[in-house]
Amino acid sequence: MFNKIFDKLEKTVIAHEIRRIKPTTTRYYRPDGKIYAENDALFESRSRYFYDENGNEVGYVHVRKGKVDTCTRYEYDEERKVKKIYRRNFTKINNERVLKNECVTINNPDNSYTVIDNGVKIEYPADTRTEVKDERGNVIHTSVIYPDEERGSYYTNSTYDENNNRLSHEYVVTVHNNITTLHREFNEYDDKNRCIKHIFYMKNEGRSNESVTLTYYTYDDKNRVIYEREYHNFYFPHTGNQNAVSDSYRWYDEENNAEIHYDMHSTWDYKSYYKTTILPDGRKIEQHWTLPTWIDKVRKFFNAF
Repeated sequence: MFNKIFDKLEKTVIAHEIRRIKPTTTRYYRPDGKIYAENDALFESRSRYFYDENGNEVGYVHVRKGKVDTCTRYEYDEERKVKKIYRRNFTKINNERVLKNECVTINNPDNSYTVIDNGVKIEYPADTRTEVKDERGNVIHTSVIYPDEERGSYYTNSTYDENNNRLSHEYVVTVHNNITTLHREFNEYDDKNRCIKHIFYMKNEGRSNESVTLTYYTYDDKNRVIYEREYHNFYFPHTGNQNAVSDSYRWYDEENNAEIHYDMHSTWDYKSYYKTTILPDGRKIEQHWTLPTWIDKVRKFFNAF
């Protein structure tokens, strides 16, 4: 009985909130799925993306508080590979936007590249890249070896099951023969090929911190995630091991093509409303609102009896 009352109350609160406040973020997509604009109310910023007739991104502009922050322009060769990247970054001095740096990156046919940053030219020799696929087309190994020891090298290894679900993934960065970054992932799936368990292990650069995250997923009868539970274990040299548990619930508002997320992390929680609108011309708008969490706390209190 209480849940029906709270469900109705929640719909009323959501309808009121999305009319009362602006979305935290709004993203606009072209019919081909490429993003062309993004507004962030929290940081008072706007981003715009520009494309040519082939769908290549040719420009990007980021504006914050009404002033240009970054602008980027791309040039392509006849094979639609990025040939040149022009980037200008601005900073704020005495309430005025002034040019901070201007950078040009030139990608050469032999895989080497040149960077001209504020007039200073640096040549980077070509690196060595490999990619290996299995008989089903899944990438099982990649590697990049840079010619200079400061950048070192990295490689990845992946395994898949008979349904092409990725079972494991490893990412390793080596500099001066020392492993500086290590990521390992493991997945388990049910008989419907849905991931039900994910393990992520990370060792950061310098090998000072380590973390392990174990995530379990629960689905509804439409194969949509409705619940996630995460167990976190962090190791810091100065504090030792720290553990945390977080829960994430999802509801689906099919009438408005929206999702509701309620996340609880240790001592804090937050709630989000994600709405997707498909326009007649095929464009898509994704909007995100941050919602109050008092309904969920009251619901939890009454359900405890």
